[in-house]
Amino acid sequence: DIEGGIGTLFTYASLGSRELPDDTLWPEDELIPLSKEGGFAARHLLTSKSGVAVPIIAFNFPGWGMLEKLAPTCLGGLPAF
Repeated sequence: DIEGGIGTLFTYASLGSRELPDDTLWPEDELIPLSKEGGFAARHLLTSKSGVAVPIIAFNFPGWGMLEKLAPTCLGGLPAF
């Protein structure tokens, strides 16, 4: 249980350090032109959500289940309750 939880935590940590930026805004795609002349453009930006995460954890793997729910919650910038 503990080894599985630590492995899950390391997996999410390496995934986050490889693929997530070191900023609060993440540009999702390239600029999208909104006018014919190109004077207006748009871009989608991703950011963390506001609120709190309330993970529901099974009792058969308490350590692994908790770390499996908390790792993506922390990567997303949410507090967990």
